[in-house]
Amino acid sequence: MLTRSRKRLFALLLVIVTVFTSVSVGQAAFTDLPGAEDNSASFAEGDPAALPETLEVPGELPEASNSPKPSSDTENKGDAFDELGTYSIDLMEIMTISGSGGFTSSNHRWTQRSSNGGSVALSATNQREIKICGTGVGTVTLTHTYRSNNRDRTETHTVHVRETTIEGKVYLRYSNAVPQNINQDFGVTEFGPAGNNTPYIIVDVKLKDVLAKTTPYINFNTEYVYFSIDSDASYMQGYTDRKDGADNLYTNAIWPAIDQDGQDGLAGIFGRTLVNGEERESFIGYVLKRENDGWHIDGVLREDPPVYVVELYDRSFSNPPPCVFAISQAGSPGVSYGDFKDKLEEYLGGSNYQYTTEINDRVTVRYTKGGATYETTVTPFTGDSYQRYYNIYPSRNRFGYRAVTADIYYLCRLEISQPRIVFSNLTISKAVKGSAANANEHFTFTLTASALRNQTFSVTYTGTGGCAEGHAQNITFSSAGAASITLKHGESAVIANLPTETGIRIVETESGGASNYATSVTVGGNTTSGKAVTVNTPADGTALSAHFVNELQNPPPTGINMDIVPYAVLAAVVAAGAAVFLILRARRRRRGSGNDEFWG
Repeated sequence: MLTRSRKRLFALLLVIVTVFTSVSVGQAAFTDLPGAEDNSASFAEGDPAALPETLEVPGELPEASNSPKPSSDTENKGDAFDELGTYSIDLMEIMTISGSGGFTSSNHRWTQRSSNGGSVALSATNQREIKICGTGVGTVTLTHTYRSNNRDRTETHTVHVRETTIEGKVYLRYSNAVPQNINQDFGVTEFGPAGNNTPYIIVDVKLKDVLAKTTPYINFNTEYVYFSIDSDASYMQGYTDRKDGADNLYTNAIWPAIDQDGQDGLAGIFGRTLVNGEERESFIGYVLKRENDGWHIDGVLREDPPVYVVELYDRSFSNPPPCVFAISQAGSPGVSYGDFKDKLEEYLGGSNYQYTTEINDRVTVRYTKGGATYETTVTPFTGDSYQRYYNIYPSRNRFGYRAVTADIYYLCRLEISQPRIVFSNLTISKAVKGSAANANEHFTFTLTASALRNQTFSVTYTGTGGCAEGHAQNITFSSAGAASITLKHGESAVIANLPTETGIRIVETESGGASNYATSVTVGGNTTSGKAVTVNTPADGTALSAHFVNELQNPPPTGINMDIVPYAVLAAVVAAGAAVFLILRARRRRRGSGNDEFWG
């Protein structure tokens, strides 16, 4: 009997023999076919004569395509039909779509249809590859038909056009003239505020609203888009002046599509101008366009040249600082200093304005806002190489300008420093407690600050009703820097408009110089013991308070009659002596007892 291992070896040999036999038989059968010739040698040697003159192919090979293979049912109809792709684009976005078909395909034709308002502009309709631009929100079905391999073929593409809001950067053309050919790229140096592609403001614009009122010009080669009177000449009807036509387009198509914050921002920067008794925005955006760096609104001012413009930049913001407003005035001498102050105060948004410094090229103004007093300074702009041309002349009620374009556009750029809070209020309040405290007792508070020498400050009191003590409404620091106020329980004093970041030492003195009270002071939530404290007026101008509390208690009753105290002491001494005697006697007895009981 064969072992298991021998059985396995025998089976393996059987399989090998079977396979070898099958291959040999198959080869023999192929070579023995009638008419079969072995040309392998000739092919190996590359003999052209050994190759057939023609190669018969049953039908033309299909062109390579990334599209799914059409179904057999469609092929039997004679036209190949396929749905290729789905795309999503924003309004006025441009993208490329490649249709099927190769180099030899022909008769390309693109059509579109939509049932919900979607639409696209096509760069061409007779090419395999096209560019599209979304012009209507909705879904668009693009149908591409072409001829390939002597057959007509059709495919579809689905495009979803999304509504979008774009960010438009606003610029002012220094020439203050609407270009003769708007739909083109211009150099950045032609536009303010900085001539370096920095905008005055960025506004949000709903393109859907613009497209509802006007049609754009689309340059598919550069992928630039323009909304202007050169794109839609209908806005020039009835006008001969291009600025008037541009104003018509801007007022009716572009301006309404700008969000409210953007409209307010534009009006805040450029102001408003009376036109035939009607107040209108001074800025006219003659084009809404998209170029290589995004969307722009380029514009001009309503005034006819020469135009004088004063711009203010806020250094409180990041570098470069933004232009917070521009004032324009046609004709010499241009913008008045008084008009500038009005615009400045409108921007600061405070009250109680005091111009502490008004000299050439430096104006310092102090004002109150939100209960605090601020101070800020206006000087010529230092962010470009033309700062020597920018001047402020308060005494002459005018400015010095740089001639950006000869006899047309004059510019003065100024900057405002970051406002700083200059004043802070200090409140000192008084309270007493305890069974022995006197609520009618007055305490004197001496304030010492060398920085406040010879300065006078107003004081407002609370809780003084019915108090016979006179409370001075003003305090003046002496030449040594000392001043004082008087308060009793429940009263407080507010010392107004102290300079910020000033250290003040406050020391309390009791009436008559007594010092029986235990005193504590609380400043900013921190309580310390003692009658003196040093405070610093906050840099941010927030109010500061120092609350003094004095406590005095009567001694507690003991319940002991003092007449019997001597007798009580004597009795205690006798008792203590007796106790000592008894203890000593007991010890001697224990020692004697120990000797009697000892056994040797």
